[in-house]
Parts: sequence; structure tokens; C-alpha cells
Amino acid sequence: MGAPCKKILLIQSLLWLMAAEGFVAGQPRPGDVEPVDRLNLLQIASLQTCFTGPNNAPGFSPPTSHDCLPLFDLNLDSDIDLADFAMLGSRSDSDVDLRDVATLQLCFGQQKADCAISLGALDIDKDGDIDLHDYTFIRCAIGGPGNVVPAVSVNRPPTATASSQIQISGKSAGWPTVQILGGATTISAAVQNCAFTASIPLVSNRLNRLFLTGRRSDEVQSAPAAVSVLQDNEAPSLFIDFPTAGAELTTSSTDVAGRVGDMLSGFLGLTVRVNGNIAVVDVGIGNNGTFLASQVALTSGVNTITVFARDSLGNSLQKQIHVIRVEISPDAAQLHVVSGNGQHARIGELLANPIVVQVTSQKGLPLAGKLVTFDVIRSNGRLTSDGQGAGALILQAFTNDNGEAQAFLRLGSDAGCGNNRVEVKSVSVVGTTNFCASASPGVIAQINLGSGDNQRCEVNAAAPEPLRVWVSDSCNGGGNIPVTFMVTHGSGKVNGLPSVIVPTSETGHAEVAFTLGPQPGRNTVTADFPGNTGAPASFTVIGLKGNESEPTRFRGIVLDNASQPIQGATCILTVGGVTLPGVASDVDGQFEIDNIPGSGLADLLVYGDTAFHVGGLGGTDVPFSTFPSLQFLPLNVIPHVVNSLTGPVRLPPRVPNNVRHYSTLHDTELTVDGIDGLKMVVKAGSMKIRNSVDEYVPAPDGFPISLNQVHHDAVPMPIPDGAAPEFAWTLQPGGSHFNPPVSITYPNMDGLPAGAIANFLSFDHDTNKFEIVASGHVTADGQLIVTDPGAGISVSGWGCNCPPYSVTGSCDSCPAATADAVECCPPCDASNCESCQSGGCVRTCTGCQTCSDGQCVDACIACSTCINGQCVNNCPPCNICQSDGSCAYACITNCQTCENDSCVDACGPCEVCTADGTCDSLCLPCEVCQNGSCVVNCPPCQACLETIGGFGCANVCLACQTCQGGACVSTCGSSVCCGGAPGAGSCCSAASCQVLDGELKCIGP
Repeated sequence: MGAPCKKILLIQSLLWLMAAEGFVAGQPRPGDVEPVDRLNLLQIASLQTCFTGPNNAPGFSPPTSHDCLPLFDLNLDSDIDLADFAMLGSRSDSDVDLRDVATLQLCFGQQKADCAISLGALDIDKDGDIDLHDYTFIRCAIGGPGNVVPAVSVNRPPTATASSQIQISGKSAGWPTVQILGGATTISAAVQNCAFTASIPLVSNRLNRLFLTGRRSDEVQSAPAAVSVLQDNEAPSLFIDFPTAGAELTTSSTDVAGRVGDMLSGFLGLTVRVNGNIAVVDVGIGNNGTFLASQVALTSGVNTITVFARDSLGNSLQKQIHVIRVEISPDAAQLHVVSGNGQHARIGELLANPIVVQVTSQKGLPLAGKLVTFDVIRSNGRLTSDGQGAGALILQAFTNDNGEAQAFLRLGSDAGCGNNRVEVKSVSVVGTTNFCASASPGVIAQINLGSGDNQRCEVNAAAPEPLRVWVSDSCNGGGNIPVTFMVTHGSGKVNGLPSVIVPTSETGHAEVAFTLGPQPGRNTVTADFPGNTGAPASFTVIGLKGNESEPTRFRGIVLDNASQPIQGATCILTVGGVTLPGVASDVDGQFEIDNIPGSGLADLLVYGDTAFHVGGLGGTDVPFSTFPSLQFLPLNVIPHVVNSLTGPVRLPPRVPNNVRHYSTLHDTELTVDGIDGLKMVVKAGSMKIRNSVDEYVPAPDGFPISLNQVHHDAVPMPIPDGAAPEFAWTLQPGGSHFNPPVSITYPNMDGLPAGAIANFLSFDHDTNKFEIVASGHVTADGQLIVTDPGAGISVSGWGCNCPPYSVTGSCDSCPAATADAVECCPPCDASNCESCQSGGCVRTCTGCQTCSDGQCVDACIACSTCINGQCVNNCPPCNICQSDGSCAYACITNCQTCENDSCVDACGPCEVCTADGTCDSLCLPCEVCQNGSCVVNCPPCQACLETIGGFGCANVCLACQTCQGGACVSTCGSSVCCGGAPGAGSCCSAASCQVLDGELKCIGP
């Protein structure tokens, strides 16, 4: 045991730490001295007083004012010592709280032999004793009972930026250094006063997943915190689809419509201007957004239409086309728009008003009996003469006595701006008339996993990837839908809570951060929305807890498309920027990388070209380069456990008949043996490949390129948002760039209706997920899906198409059930409020309703309002909508304030937010806050000590000492100090210092 004065200093430290924890009576926990009351300040003070040391060690007076043994002799050995403190609490419960501090107090400054019970837990820096370095850790990590403070907590930076670097700040629970991996370079930031700040250079035009770990000088590191920052300095994609360049128009104005998208930051918003005027934009997902500018004025002759697109980060692109307005001779028969343009409805709904045109004769008089053709040229809308029945892509009608002809349009299945277009013309009549209509999503019907499922993470750490869902009408995302994420199994938290409600974005996505608790094993999180009649989305996150006596390992298995093991594939793991030697998969396809020196951010490259055998024992040899390569990133390698992927590595074989040789002089057509109708065209001179120094250079003539089939359920990366294609592909070599992009012709395996809009996805290593890279449409005969003009694949790799997202199939071929409807196959479910419309089952409830026993009822909860058919959260800023429908203030009382609609820290320097939501000072009465730290301001020869009146500055000079020059100096010279209290005593020779009346006194000089 140390000197008594050290004990006083420790009690001082204990008291302010107790104030920081904010104890509340009446909430028992394990180790409480009394079963009803919390361990409080009085009890700790009593425990300090009662401490007698091992076996009632000499130097400790027996207690005089407390009944010590019944209260504190927890192990019943008739002695109050460190063993009782250990029983009272230690760091084995995973949190850092007052129990740990109480144990630390009596171990402070003690060597291993004196404090063996608690040294292992409290000797944070592993230097053999418990000192101020360990005390600093406790001060930074203390969080109260059950509140596990993460090793590194990050002040969330912006989601996206166009800058080349970003500032990251946060707090560390006692780790002296924070290392940041995942940006352009590895950064180490020193921790001061529990906080750190670092400037992180970012990799351009990709999602930078940053992993922040606490590190000690002995290279031991903490569980990582993960932050994602999107760097985007590329302009959006932009296509002007209508009118086409060089078109001859006969009207005084025209609608301008097209596609706009940004795979990186488009979800944050896009702005489009047409001839300087704002257009209406649907941002879509990836590159499938749309825009519409109505009634753009035209003058006679050549007109320039300028379209300007900009993302939320300021990246922009401008395109121009020229159209010609042709003046019609007054003597010519003409076609005029009467009404019906620019309408809006939900997908699959009938527009409120018909499309009406008028034909006039050469004399300007109405022309009756003239045949007019209405033709759907965009989307899979259907035309009817009276709004009844299934309809068709093309409708012909005769003009009435007023020269007017009309058609009713039922919108197609895709949402967007101006995405439904009808062309109207008549033989021998000058000019073509066009109508545009916009569609919003239908009734929100399902929720699908987006990303973040099946992660493996370290306990008490944040999952590297957020849990993301997509809420849709089975084809289009729905915005402002309240999604409840709830932890149903395990000790993890979503956004720091057991349950949280998050509204979907404009694209229909909602996501939460997931932090694992202290218990290893499976965590399950469900996500659902009000009125969902289907199953909720369910995530699984596995928590792993390392054993420091075990090495860090990585295991996996490499299979082909038929689940046969592949031997000889080279597997290379890079951890923390260090690339480890490659290992080969064995005859069973298995590989293991042992004794990994680091942990944290990693990527795995499986190099299939080196494989030489398939099928295990008794299998067959294959030539080199039979299989492609595949990269998995980012991975999170957890220390002292066996790490693995969520499933096997699957490599589809390169079929020799599918190999073609790229040409710089003519287009290269790629097909897949056995898949009729599939074709990709690589434009001459469009291809670039990556060389040995990671630069993209033009591909040479004759460079091999291939397109191969992949079973959609064997795609190595999860396909997001519930997409379920019949067919997937791999375009190799992966990572090659194409400009102009590769066009696609794809068999309509999913039976999408003629004219339907379809999308093509490709795995993008910049965002580390599948992205919609190109839009397309089903041909008029319904046989093929082709990319839209200018669209295609810009980077080779794994790909597929969507929809379907488990959509209802078409039943156009079924016999008519009634005069105004087509029979649905199978019949619609009336109990689910479905009715048959245009051969498909359509929910009849509105956007703010849900179906209950066949009846449509209000779906908006108490804290939401129905706006434009959607339930919108109407809670004020810094409030969240609770599951019971009430709004609750989200900021911690007195510790946070609401600024810019966010809760921000309101505690000042040298303050801490306590459990009761107040900011408490960390400084003692004899301390002041300087540069964010508590500094003792006592005069020379005084220290901050506990006195009868509390803490204050007290004289530390002993008997026969005086304060000179800031130090305690003896006043006795060559004499000795005989007796006396501190600051008193007499000086005399040693022979004159005698015991008199039981006390030491000077009896002579």
C-alpha cells in the first residue's frame, strides 16, 4: 500500500470522477453494497476509511466511526482489502464506471506485487504499474454503468464533398493515437485531452470508407470506428431525349425531357436548367433520373436548347441541341394540341383528362373523319379510346365534327418527370404533336434489404457499413416513409438506441448506423413501415470477440458456378495498407492466411487466372486463365479471431467460345454461348485497361475480352434493393473503362411489358456496391431490352438487370373477364384491397392509407401528416417520432443544443455530460480550466487536497519547514526537527530530542 498522502490524492480524483458519472439513487446494480441503494459518495468515502490492507496491514488504524465489516467485507475474510474492491467491481463487465475507479484508487502507484488482483485490468499501457497514464484512460473512457464508451467516437463529417480532403475530429477513450485508414493515405492523429483532429486526404470519385482505431505504442489497437465520406468531383450524366437533335417542330413551344443522374452524389439532389429556367427533376437511383421543362419557347428557324445539370456539390455539365421551328403554311392541313399535356398521376393510373388534338383543313376549318394515330414512345403506358380496358401502345381514332380526336392514357410502371410520352400524327397533315406526362410511385407495398446484411464485426464496435433498406411500390422508391429499425436479438444499438424511426429519402432508401454491444454472437435488426402487409426486412450482424492468446486468421473457400472447388487460385490479403504474401486454394478450394500482423481495414484479391484444377479429388485439370479475378473490399479484419467472408468466393469460368478480341478499328460484338438475344457492343477505340503502375491506357488491338454468364444467386456481391434478375453476367477483364459506353441488347427473360423502362446494374468498386449505370427499355415486340441512346456500361465487371423487384407479371394474354377489365392471373386479393386493372393487381388505397380486412384506413401516425399522398414527419427540429406516435426531444438535456436542426454538444471545456443530462465541471475548487484541461492554481508549497471543508489548497511543508523560492526548505540546518505537526516542531541536536510526557520535545539546544 502506498503512503497515506497518495491515498488523499486518490480520493480527490475519485470524487470528481463520481461527479462526472452522475449517480442516481434507487437503481441497483451488481456489486452494490446495499441491495436497494446505488453505490454513492458516502459509501465510497466509508469504504476508503474502512480499508485496512491485506491481513490488517500495519500502518492502517482500525475504523472508529463505521461498522466496516458487515458493509464491506464482501469475501468474509474479516479484512477489508483489495479483494473486496475486486468483488465490488472491475473492468471485466466491459463498461468503465465508478466501480473501476474505486479499484483504481487503491492500486494507484502500486507495483505488480502489491496490486496483482487488478493490475491486468487497470494497467492500460502495460508498463507494470498503475499510474497517471492509466488514470487518463479511465478519465476518457468513463461512461457509467452499462454505458460502454467506444474506443474511438467520431463527430460525423459531411456525407459527401467535392474537396480532396476532409477534417475528421472526435474523442478517444484513452488511446494515445488514432490511426485513420481508408483515405488516400494512412493518417495518425495524436490524442490530447481525450480528443483528436486530423485532415484526411480522400480518394477521388469514390466512397471513402474510413476506419479509425485507437493505437498504443506496443501496436495494440482498438476496435475500429467506421465513417463513410463520398468524394465526388465528376459532373452528372445528362441526356436530352426529347426533342431530338435536328428535329423539325411546328409549334411555338416544346417540352424538353431527358435523363439525368449521378451515381456518386445524385441521391443528395440534382438541379437542371433548360435555357436558364429550372426544370422538374426526379433524381432516380444511379443514372436513371429524369427531368422535364415544360413549354420552352421556340422562334422561327434554328433554336438552341441548352440544358445545364449540377449536383449538390457543384459539379456541373452542359449540353446543347439545335431544333428547327418550321412555319406551317396557312393553306396546309394542321394538327393542334387542344388539352391533356403535362398531367401527373401515379404509376398505372388513368390520367384525369384525355389527350385531345384537333385537325384543321387547308382553310383552317375543323376536319372531321380524319384518322389520327396516338403512339406511346416512352414507358409502357397504354392508350384507350374511352378509358376502359387494357389498352395498347398504339391507338387510332377518327376526328369528330369539331375536328377533334382523343385518347385516354394509363401511365406506365416507372416513376419520373415527363417519362410518359405520346406522339400524335396524321397522314398528310403537317407536323407532329407530342404529349408528356409524369408519374409518381404507386402504393408503397414492400421493403427490401439494401445493404449492410451479414456483416462480421468486433464487439463494442460500429459496423463498417450502415444497415440500408429500400421501400417501394415493387418498382419505384417511396420518399418520406417512416421506417422503424428495431434490434430484436442481441445487445447492439441502431443510431445508439434499441429502436429508431428514420424517414426514407427521395429515392426510397433509409439507413441507420449499427453499433455492436459487448456480447458476441448474432444480432438481428428488423426494418418495417406502417401499413406493410408483407414481411419486414431483417439484418444479421455477427459480433466476434478476440482472444489475445490466439493469432489473427482469415479463411475462405473458392468455388465455381457449379459449387465445385477450385484449386490454385491465388488469394492475396491487404491489411492496414500492408500486402501479405499470397496463398493458393487447396484441392478442396480452401485457403487460410495465418498470423496476420495487423487488423482493421482490408481487401482480398482472389486471382483466378492461376487456378489449375476443378472438382476436388477425382476432378479435372483446367488451363490457366480459365477463371477471372475478383476483389472484395472493404473488409474488416478483427484481431485474434478467425475472419471470413459471408459466403464462398464464386468464380464463373471463362467459356472459350465467348472470348473476342478487341479492335481499335471496328466495333467488337460480345455474346454468350447458349444465351440467345444477348449482345454487348464495344465501340472501336473506346476501351482502356489498367497497366502495372495503376494507370489507364488504351487497350491494344487483339486484347482478349469476354462476356460470361453468372447464376444470379452466385453473384459474389449482394444485389441491392431486392433485385432478382433471371440472368447475371461478368464482363472481363474487370475494371476496364469504356468511352463511349458498351451498349446492351438483352433478352426479356422476365416478361416485362413492351415499352417498360428497365435498368442495368454493374458492381462499382468506387462505391463498393451495385449501381444502376444505364437505363433501357423493352422493345415494342416485347422480346428484348435495349439500352437507351448514349447509355451503357462504362466500367467492366459483374452486372445484371432490374426490375424485377418481385413485381406482378403481366396478364395481357388472359381472356377478358368483363368489358372493362382484363382478368388477372392469379386473381387479385380483395382482402388486401386489390383490384384488377390493366391485367395487374393494383392496391386501391391511397398513399396515406393502409389495408385492414379489405378496408382502407388511415396509415399516418400521430406525429405525421399526409402530404402529396405520403405520411410526412411533422415533428419539430431535433425531435424524433416515437413508435407510439408522439414527438420526443432528441437532444440530451442541458448537454446539447439544437443548431441547424441537429443536436450539438453544449458542454464547455473541462465539462462532462452526466447521466442526468447536465454539464458538470471536471475541475476541483482549487483548479482552473486552461486550454481545455483542469490545472491546479494553488500557490507555491501548497497542493489541492481534501480538507474538512472540502477540497482546497493546503500547505504541504512538514514540521520545521518553511516555503522559500516555491519549495519547502528545512529551518533546522544541521539540527534535527523534534516532534510537532506539519508547519510546527522545534530544532535541536539529536541528543536533546527526548520523549517527555509521551511526546518528542527538545530538552536542550
